[in-house]
Amino acid sequence: MICNNIKNTTNNLSSWRKSLTYTNKIDPEYYIDSYKIYLEEAEEKWPTSITTNGDYIAYTSAVKKNNFIIYKDNKDSKFNELNKEENDDYENSETNNENDGSDISSKENKNDNIVNYKLVHKNSYNYPIYDVAWEKNFIALGSENGKVNLVKIPQNLLENSEGTITPEEELMCEMQSSNTKVMPSLPNQFVFSQRIHSVDLNPTSVSENSSPTHFIATEKNLIHMWNIERQFYVNQEQTELDTIFNAKFCPHLSSSYLIAAAGSNGKLHIYDSTKFSKNSIIWKCSSMKKNIEITDIAWNPFVPYWIAIARSDAIVNIWDLRYTKGHVGQIDGHYHSIKSIAWSNTHSEILATGSLDRSFNTWNFKKGTYYTLENKKNINNLYDEYNYNISTSENMLNLDYYKQLKMLNAKLITTYTEDYGGGIINVISSKSKPDVFYTLTNNNEIFSHTLKNDLFERMISYKYDSLQSIERKVELNNYTRNIGNAYKNIISLSRLQKEENVLADLINICTPYPEIKPEDWEFPPLQKSEENIANYCKQEYIKQFKEDLEKYTSKLPPGYASKEEKWLGGITEKLKEDIKIVQLRINVLSSIKSDKWEFIIENKDKLLEVLKKDTLFMEPDEIKQMIACLIPHDHLTALKMGLELNKMFDSQEERDYSDLTAINHLLLFPTVYDTDENMVTLLPELETSLSVNTIDTNNLVDPSTHVYSKNCLLTKFINDENSINKIPMHAYHSLTSLLQDSLLIIPLLELEIKIDEVLYNKDLSKEDIDKNIIDIVKNSYIIKEVPKDEEINKSISRNYTASHQKSSLSVTTNRLYLDALLRNSLFEEFFYTSMDLFMQYFQLDFSRTIISTIDRIALSKVKESIDQIYQKIASDITDVINDIQQIQSFDKNSFDELFKKLNNNILTLADLIALLNKIGVACANGIQIIPLLDDKGGIFFSFTQSFLIELIEQLSSSLYSFIATVKLISEKTNYGFSTDDLKEQIIERIVINDGEIRKKPLYDYYKIKSFNESFDLTVNTIDCIINDLNNFDNLNVDLSNL
Repeated sequence: MICNNIKNTTNNLSSWRKSLTYTNKIDPEYYIDSYKIYLEEAEEKWPTSITTNGDYIAYTSAVKKNNFIIYKDNKDSKFNELNKEENDDYENSETNNENDGSDISSKENKNDNIVNYKLVHKNSYNYPIYDVAWEKNFIALGSENGKVNLVKIPQNLLENSEGTITPEEELMCEMQSSNTKVMPSLPNQFVFSQRIHSVDLNPTSVSENSSPTHFIATEKNLIHMWNIERQFYVNQEQTELDTIFNAKFCPHLSSSYLIAAAGSNGKLHIYDSTKFSKNSIIWKCSSMKKNIEITDIAWNPFVPYWIAIARSDAIVNIWDLRYTKGHVGQIDGHYHSIKSIAWSNTHSEILATGSLDRSFNTWNFKKGTYYTLENKKNINNLYDEYNYNISTSENMLNLDYYKQLKMLNAKLITTYTEDYGGGIINVISSKSKPDVFYTLTNNNEIFSHTLKNDLFERMISYKYDSLQSIERKVELNNYTRNIGNAYKNIISLSRLQKEENVLADLINICTPYPEIKPEDWEFPPLQKSEENIANYCKQEYIKQFKEDLEKYTSKLPPGYASKEEKWLGGITEKLKEDIKIVQLRINVLSSIKSDKWEFIIENKDKLLEVLKKDTLFMEPDEIKQMIACLIPHDHLTALKMGLELNKMFDSQEERDYSDLTAINHLLLFPTVYDTDENMVTLLPELETSLSVNTIDTNNLVDPSTHVYSKNCLLTKFINDENSINKIPMHAYHSLTSLLQDSLLIIPLLELEIKIDEVLYNKDLSKEDIDKNIIDIVKNSYIIKEVPKDEEINKSISRNYTASHQKSSLSVTTNRLYLDALLRNSLFEEFFYTSMDLFMQYFQLDFSRTIISTIDRIALSKVKESIDQIYQKIASDITDVINDIQQIQSFDKNSFDELFKKLNNNILTLADLIALLNKIGVACANGIQIIPLLDDKGGIFFSFTQSFLIELIEQLSSSLYSFIATVKLISEKTNYGFSTDDLKEQIIERIVINDGEIRKKPLYDYYKIKSFNESFDLTVNTIDCIINDLNNFDNLNVDLSNL
């Protein structure tokens, strides 16, 4: 009775599994491509194993005829098929036959098979082969009597083979068994069994020219290790397992010393191969169900601590090696023993199963669901039947454990059963083609199954909403591992100026997680077997497994394609370069937001190179943000980048030079068009508050003060969004027009760079800085000759106006130049330049800076310099007179020398008067616009002219006295010196002729007005001096001041 109940319960469970499979069946036509590899018909059929290496598939059998065959899979990967033009659709043009499975065995498909799967090697060994392993150029064939045949194939044949493959050498390796276990065969007879159930070669790097160094083989409960390089038996591990059907190296190179082994007693052990025969076991588990055979083991190719085991009771368990309290996931959907399993080679969450129920299924753990048998809300109709079955046999199935269980059950995503003639005994993943599995049946059939992209589209969980169509395409491209198309879509989004955080996220999705290293996780303390049962798991472990699934499926799994880029479908060198450019754009924009200006400096050459090639790389506003981020920290580098950008935009027709308007404003800031409200004209009182140094407003400031003040104001200008709105409308339009003139801006930026190079040169003294600044401005931007009135036309006027403008936009550069002129007593150039700037910008706030500098500093500097020169002149003339008085007798040579000194000193005094006259003429330009100035402006010009006239009159009085003295001495000494020639030389020096005016730097010749009836001008005073000199004999000269 009890036996009947057990039998009925077992039948019900099988019925439930069958119902589950067919209820969830998905039409394979839409989601899986399947091909049958036709093997030669054999009288005896005992297929045992298949393995793959690159495009090659190796098949073995336990019969002694054609028991080792190698095929080459010439079929294109689905990545290549996607990129091909669909010129020929004959595969889909065949009419479906009424009989199931007829298509795959049709003549046309056999022809396809010949093309796609080519026989390259066939051999008949005189012993059975029970398992095969292939790594690089070595194949291990597990046989009987504890022997493994090691076959070496030339690597060049594998890489370039178009014909057959011929082994280079073979070595029969005999394992050294420490004990011999007998097993029953026929009644009353016992035979020895040393069958090699499993072989595996240690994994090697795909990218390196390396070969495997060891292989392992299992016999009974032993794991043997063989050294391939030295061709000797290394050691063995005698395990607690019963017959070991599977032992496999961990495929992760950093953990390749780990070996997983499982036996017929339902135990799974992990060993450290470096400690064989020395307590090498480091992790173990066992099933609470006795005598449940573990039929296969599969390490996850991406997550080294996930391992799957297949069981003879049609269950698959997923173990997390970080824990020991039960498995974290399971598959429970077949209705016959699962003989083989294989993880996907592209997705860490997908596992394939092959069962004796003649079905090949694929499962998705991320799409799996939690269920408990106690919580009815989480149980669907399928589990109701299961719940009923187990409740009728409580003692046998241990219902109490199931009631506590909250399990993550994988979701069935594809199934294929149509053409299988036998149960599946082996499932492997391709090592060269994405989403391809190969299966072997006990009916001597090999199938190839490729998961279609339509399947992944059905499974994907989108992060972006339906309105973000291109973003969704990237997600789908990534999930189908067609990274080439994903990159193309990301590049398209970048050209559409998509936000950098979105682009960064999409690139991150298409970027694999770093390979998980041994130091990133650890095994738990070793537990007793009874404490580690398969049907009980702590819920936090299952929760962690679910979280890991979410994590590793949100982007490319850990270490994906780290060795071979072919797994990144459609990737080309150009796409890689283009995506690097997108990444560069993302990093630049991110650096701008986080003020990481160093990144811009480190990558400035690459940025300029990309900007030159790709007009859509960055929007003008983004370029402005980049310059704004950099310029307060490295002004010189910002200027150099700005210059290259200006040349780039000026030379490329597809670009609009006006896009650089705001950028050029930053580069030249503060400009003469900016306002005092922006604090840009650097008025003395403002400069005092900004500078780190104490400022004397009546003296020239240090060049470093100008630089410091400019940087402070620049930072304030950048941070104040309304700064640009503070510029008056008329000034804004003028500034904009100039900033959009490449003929003006490019030379001006070159000037700014030269000035900055001088300022930031720590090896230069202050005097050297001034000298260099003067030389730079004079050599590059001084008008050498202005045309005469009759030569003037609009074209020439435009060119010379531009020449004036070239050194007149940057406030800092103008002030540095003017200060350098004053410090070097180059007063003539200073006043001509200052008044030229004033005349151009008298309506702007900058004009007040010029007036302030002249009023506070320049005039006092002129007087101070003239006083020093005058004192020397007076002292020299006095010395000459004393020397003449000391002469006792007439000596012509001596008198010539002394009178020459008198003459030169008087002419030097005339030069001082000429200088004051030139300053007066320069300042007279402003008089004509006094009606347009405020009261302070008018007072300034009146005061300046009065100041200059007073100095000229003082000097002219001394000049008359010196001339009279020379004339008197000449008469008394009968030397015969003529003062007429001297007076002519003086007149020639103090008169400003038209030719002299035309050669002055930055002087607007077209605005000169040297006469105004409302003011006393220096030229009027000079006219009086000339008249006095012409009538010198009638002058009453007072010599008492001598």
